[in-house]
Amino acid sequence: MTFEMRAYQVITELNIAETIFTYIKHQSMTLSAEQLTKTLNRMSCPGGDHDYVNIVIDFSSWCTHFRAELVEPLFKSLDALFGFTNVYSFSHKFPLISKLIFQDRYAPPDQDQDGEPMEGPRCVHGPEAWLEGLRQKGWTLATILIILLAAHRCDTTASLLGQGDNQVIVLRIPSKQYLRERNLTPDEYTQQFLRVLEEIYDKAGIVIKVPESWRSRRLLEYGRRYFLDGVQVSGAIKKATRLTSEANQTIHTTNATIAGLFSSGVSIAGDDESPVPAYMLTVYEAARVLWRLHPEYLQQSDEWMITLLLMNRTIGGYPVVLFPQFATRATQDTLSLGLSVKRHALRDDRLRECVYTLLDIGKPNHVDLIQLIKDPGSIPLNIPPQPENLFRRRLKEGLLGIIKNNEMLAIFGTKADEE
Repeated sequence: MTFEMRAYQVITELNIAETIFTYIKHQSMTLSAEQLTKTLNRMSCPGGDHDYVNIVIDFSSWCTHFRAELVEPLFKSLDALFGFTNVYSFSHKFPLISKLIFQDRYAPPDQDQDGEPMEGPRCVHGPEAWLEGLRQKGWTLATILIILLAAHRCDTTASLLGQGDNQVIVLRIPSKQYLRERNLTPDEYTQQFLRVLEEIYDKAGIVIKVPESWRSRRLLEYGRRYFLDGVQVSGAIKKATRLTSEANQTIHTTNATIAGLFSSGVSIAGDDESPVPAYMLTVYEAARVLWRLHPEYLQQSDEWMITLLLMNRTIGGYPVVLFPQFATRATQDTLSLGLSVKRHALRDDRLRECVYTLLDIGKPNHVDLIQLIKDPGSIPLNIPPQPENLFRRRLKEGLLGIIKNNEMLAIFGTKADEE
């Protein structure tokens, strides 16, 4: 997209977010984390004299199913609200005068006599649909209105929360007298609502993923957050089952594996009531990894392994995350934190000798005065070389022999190192 095209798209989307969505409570696109949490807590336990059912709707290729015939009346109303002429209503006329080019350096589209790309396998003239997310907020507004229309036709109300192709509906079940007069059970009434909703969406040309849509009277799910009978269910257990599988790295080194484990562990702690289980599990899994990759560590005591995993990268250990960082986010001063943890370890009679063995505080083999300017938090400890530094050095040596561009070659020269 050109700058002018992108500016049109971004500004009109921002305008909906900052004005229209201020009065639309049925969406999460403009909510802060605190507002979203409060909204989910309220929706998971609506209370009152009525029963409610939670419905999660997922759509198939949601962005590409909207057409001008469906949304033009809504977008004309937006134009009228702002005093515009053919600004929002131009949205789906936009792609009709556009050319959609698929990037393929080996098979670029053919050009006509004027140099314009010709229609073919790599170029589509005038696609009826906009691309993914280009009118996300406008389409979300249309989706919300259709759901509210279905609720109105079924003589009820609904609370919604969602963005884009994922919508959560808390549907109010009418009174027992209403159901008795129509010979309906709550489940049959819910099915009736879903049939009405699907009928409206079919007419609108929007497809619901039936296998991935579900309903429950007890469970509410939004964005991988679960609420059972109004109480949030911890997502830590689910994440903990994938602790080792999520620690995947492109280059399999010990450092990368340990860093991935602790990153996943911090994520588990963030979803749990206490950081202690996540930290203990992560340390145990990290110890297992080290024992597998370095069998000689099996000859050491448990106290030695504990001390090793209490040393972060700043003071010469592995890229571990210490317990205070599990308990509190955004702990940036890793040097002070690492030294503080080591100070407490020195006070333990079982760990003191292991600290003296592992922490090398002798005269440094290499003193880099420039490093102190680059990182005031650094100290001249004898830290083992990092694998990524070795890769970088070997890559630089190899590139120097194959680069022919003098300007690129200057980047890898000695002057670049000095700078």
